[in-house]
Amino acid sequence: MSPSKHMNSILTHLGFSLGMGLCGMSFGQPQFDLSDTDAETEITSSQSFSRQVFLMGTWLSMELEAKDADVLSEQILATIESVETRLSVWSNDSEVSKCNALKHGSQRKLSPALASDIQRAKWWSDWSSNRFAPLEARSFQKHQSNPLSQTNVSQTNVAQPPDWLLSDGTLQKIHPEARIDTDAFAKGAALEAVRQILPSHAKVALNFGGQVLVHNASWTGAISASTDRHNPELELCLTEGSLSSSGTTQRKNRIRDPKTGTPSPFQGHVAIWAPNAFDADCASTACFLLGPSEAIRQVNATPNLECRFQTIASDGRIETIESSGWKKRFPTFLPDKFSNQ
Repeated sequence: MSPSKHMNSILTHLGFSLGMGLCGMSFGQPQFDLSDTDAETEITSSQSFSRQVFLMGTWLSMELEAKDADVLSEQILATIESVETRLSVWSNDSEVSKCNALKHGSQRKLSPALASDIQRAKWWSDWSSNRFAPLEARSFQKHQSNPLSQTNVSQTNVAQPPDWLLSDGTLQKIHPEARIDTDAFAKGAALEAVRQILPSHAKVALNFGGQVLVHNASWTGAISASTDRHNPELELCLTEGSLSSSGTTQRKNRIRDPKTGTPSPFQGHVAIWAPNAFDADCASTACFLLGPSEAIRQVNATPNLECRFQTIASDGRIETIESSGWKKRFPTFLPDKFSNQ
C-alpha cells in the first residue's frame, strides 16, 4: 500500500524541464482558469494575484485567487523555502546534507518531515524494483565516468545491503559512499507541502520548474513533442492534482539506471498524473526508468496514478502509449490541434 492509501508564464514560455532536475517534457502556452471551479466556500473580497519567483534552482509561477492572495503567496514561498532548508543538496547546512556528511556507521535523528520524505521515496523505490533509487545515489557518481561492463552489470543485480537504514526516525549510514539524492523528489515535496497549507476556498495554479499543481482551479497547456521541445504535440487541461514528467526532449538523457549506472535506453518522455505532487514527481522518474511496457503495467495496477508515454524508436518512429485511465482523466486533450502548424 502506498503512503497515500495506495499510494507565467515566463516559466512555461522558456520551457523549463522536469524530473530530478534533468531533461523532461516542456509545457508551452499555458492558461490558468481560476473561475471554473467547484470550490464550495464563497470568497469575500478575493484577490487575483500572479507572481514568478526563482527558488530551488528553477522558476515558480503562481496564479492565485483568494482573500489576501498576496499574503497566501508569501506563505507559499515560506513553505517552499522550509522544504529547501530540509532537502537542498547544494547547502551544507540543510538537513539532508548533514545526513550525507555522516561517517560510515554513524546515525542521525531526523525531523518528522525528512523521515516522511525518505519513507515515501523508499515506497516508490520498492514500487519500481529499485529503478528509482534516490537513496542509492552513490551509483550515479561512481559510474558517471566509468560505465559498468555487461559482466559487472549482472553482478550488481545480486542482492546488496541497503545504503541507509531508517528505524524509529533515526537514519544510519550503512555504505561509506552513500548519499541521498533529493533532486529526485524535492520539487514534488515542495509542491505537496504547499498543497497541505492551501485554504479550502483558495483557487491556485502553480508551475514549479515544469511540474504543475492545481487546487480548485484548472491549468491548460501544450506538451512538447519528444523530438522537438519547441513543437507542441498535444494540449490538455489539468483540473486537480499534479502533473509531472521525465524525458529526453530537452537534452541528452542524463537519467541513470541505478542498477547499471548508465543512462536509461528509453528515448522519449513520460507524463504522470497523481493527486499527490510528491508521488507525481517520484513516479515520473520511476516510470521513465522502468520503460513503457513495465511502467504501464505498474501504473494500471496502482490506484490514483496515470501516465502517458511518447517513445522514439531507433528508426525515428514515434509511438504513444497510455495507461488505462489516462483519457478519462484528460478527456479534453487535443492531439491534432497543432498538426497543421
